[in-house]
Amino acid sequence: MKSVPLYLAFVFSVLTALGLWLMESIPGKVGWTQTIALYPALLILGIGAYRGDSRIGLYALALCVLGGGAALVQLLTASSLPSFLGLSFPQVSLIGFVMMALVLMATLEGAKPARERNWGIVFAALVALIATGGSLYFSEVNKFLPCTLCWYQRVCMYSSALLLTLTVLRGDRWMALYALPLTLGGFTVALYHVLEERGIVQTLQVCSEGIPCNTPWINWLGFITIPALSLAAFVLMGISLALALPRAQGKTRKSSPAR
Repeated sequence: MKSVPLYLAFVFSVLTALGLWLMESIPGKVGWTQTIALYPALLILGIGAYRGDSRIGLYALALCVLGGGAALVQLLTASSLPSFLGLSFPQVSLIGFVMMALVLMATLEGAKPARERNWGIVFAALVALIATGGSLYFSEVNKFLPCTLCWYQRVCMYSSALLLTLTVLRGDRWMALYALPLTLGGFTVALYHVLEERGIVQTLQVCSEGIPCNTPWINWLGFITIPALSLAAFVLMGISLALALPRAQGKTRKSSPAR
């Protein structure tokens, strides 16, 4: 029965994602921050609910705090009072995160840290933190405007930095099972971005609107661009997490997740 809150939280995450998808666009950085929290939460909740692994509830709750906080900030800084007759992006987002958080509270009883160090996860967390810092430096200091594909890579990278850092602090090596799919998603987007930047694949429609995805903000040594750096980071993270996976699976077999 302990997996029931995960199923409910997963349903709320799907409904919230559908609601936000029906909105016209993602409203700026604060809106993307909510997306950075929502999509990974949906992913790990789906996997956790399928496996009956209530331990993932704490990590999903951390994402809810991030996304819900961003939604609340957007509402409080709005130029006009929100209209509850027609729900806005941050309203739908905040409602979804609050509902998810409420049901996830029921999973925290067994969320005890394992205190087991896994160097593959430690290295992946370090790479994610460096990549996140570099990304923020490019956009916030150098004022390089991120394109749509950049934002989707941030969805995977920034959330990985949060989740893997929490994993290292708690010593939960089983988290590699959940972090690897998120890394593979970021790798896929980054790979397509690199190929699109070099004219090998067709330019997506989302890349023809707003900031072009093939804008070379940097070009070190004639081939190192921001998407290439992102791709390299996801490759390093993927290898590290893949190497950590056997130990994570071994631990899971010894102590099966509570249901």
